[in-house]
Amino acid sequence: MDSLSWKNKIIEQMQKCDVYNEAFDSGITELSEILEERDHVKAEYEKDGGRPTVIHTLDRGKKNAKINPLLKIWMDLNAQALSYWNALGLTPKAYKAMNGSMNVKVESKGFEDMLAELGI
Repeated sequence: MDSLSWKNKIIEQMQKCDVYNEAFDSGITELSEILEERDHVKAEYEKDGGRPTVIHTLDRGKKNAKINPLLKIWMDLNAQALSYWNALGLTPKAYKAMNGSMNVKVESKGFEDMLAELGI
């Protein structure tokens, strides 16, 4: 997903949680760029075969398994994203700290809508 799509999704999630404020836009932009890069790295990792380890040959011919550099980058980007999610109130613990409870706005549906979803 591109950064603009991520930004829109993040803002939508923040609005649903009632934690959105325009003052957070720079952090939202940073997070969306991290997530876009993470998506690119994941696609490259999968294209490369999705192997968690790679064999590295040392100078004297000895072979060692090491973590795939693409996987390492993906994990680092995930950790960066998590810190932004926390700062923006998009994890349960951060949301509770910002709002004092875990009550999230949920659109209420009428009885007829619920029956229609069940196919009744």
